Amino acid sequence: MALARCRECGSQVSTEAPACPHCGVPKPGGDATDIQDHLSGGSEPTSGGGFSYKTMIDGCLGLIVGGVLLFLIWMFFFPHTDPTDDPLLAAYTMCQQFVEERLQSPGTAEFECCPDNTTREVGDDTYEVRAYVDSENALGGLVRIDFVCTVRATGLGVWNLVSLDFN
Repeated sequence: MALARCRECGSQVSTEAPACPHCGVPKPGGDATDIQDHLSGGSEPTSGGGFSYKTMIDGCLGLIVGGVLLFLIWMFFFPHTDPTDDPLLAAYTMCQQFVEERLQSPGTAEFECCPDNTTREVGDDTYEVRAYVDSENALGGLVRIDFVCTVRATGLGVWNLVSLDFN
């Protein structure tokens, strides 16, 4: 067993070592022909800290296929719905817009958090929202305003204001 200097870190290594124990470079004690052959892609190291280009490509393809599978599983088991698919939520959102249009400081409006308890269907595509909004008045004071808003869905995401009463 002959010793040679590692071509990367300069440590003493066996000429038969598959990789340098200090820096991990493949074939550290190989002759110039072996090194040139490795750098040109003629041979691929398969042990001792080296890597195979085929293994690297297979790993990348595996990650891509795995990512696509995870995405498909996520889409199948966790379907995403459009908020406009829920008419109660859409009616609540439209009433918020109608109320904000009539406030002194619409940018300060904070509405009641839960539309489930405040919105109900009262007729054919007609919904009533009973809620409150906290907003600043003209003097900058915070006030709570109760309101009852009735809206009607006319189709294609268009809503008409039927009535809006502030208490």
